Amino acid sequence: LIEIVKKIWSETGLDVSITTNGFPASERALKEVEDFVGEVRVSIHSLGSCTVLGKFINRRFDLGVNLLLMKHNASSLARIVEKCVRMGVKDFLVNSFRALGRGANIRHMEPTVEDHLQLGGIIEGLTHKAKFKVSGRVASVLRRLIGLRFIPFEDVARGRIIAITVDRKVK
Repeated sequence: LIEIVKKIWSETGLDVSITTNGFPASERALKEVEDFVGEVRVSIHSLGSCTVLGKFINRRFDLGVNLLLMKHNASSLARIVEKCVRMGVKDFLVNSFRALGRGANIRHMEPTVEDHLQLGGIIEGLTHKAKFKVSGRVASVLRRLIGLRFIPFEDVARGRIIAITVDRKVK
């Protein structure tokens, strides 16, 4: 991974973003990629897993947290966000669980309208402390339910999300 990060950064000049659950990241690896990464996003699934964020704080890259809205976990997400903010993390990306592929048999874990309403309240209540980004699916539901609006990334005039694959394809 370290070699891939360095190669992409040096050959394209673009910022590189890494998403991880944080656990396999060693101090040595973080020091090696620190000058070649613009952002690291850490997926947090529980209040206890917030402790992994410590090794990413006060680095040269931006740090963000990815969260997954599932059935009946919005209040847990609120506690996670509040703990992360106390730790100094203020950038959150929220996606919603969708039962696809091998996960199709756990469709009952998809978030409900009530879960989305609770998430909307959390976002509205914490916007003075943190920055929230949401998936297109979450944005559509929150716009429909409570009128909450987010910047659309599909609009070319406002920018696009770009990914460069290992085989050097730009998406």
